[in-house]
Amino acid sequence: MSQTANLLKKMTKALKEDTSLIDDMDVVYQFNFKSDYPTTYQLLLRGKDSYVVEGKTKKQIVFYL
Repeated sequence: MSQTANLLKKMTKALKEDTSLIDDMDVVYQFNFKSDYPTTYQLLLRGKDSYVVEGKTKKQIVFYL
């Protein structure tokens, strides 16, 4: 598992331990990594049902800052 994937998996575990900050959220963050092995991860914040998944599983709305 890549370091990025490992970090995002740890985020999932931490989010499930304390959902108080995300109980009312329903949002998807997508991370597109461009390198020798391009990869996409999505962080789905939905209270106790939050998780990280590799690939695109949910429709995305893109904001550019």
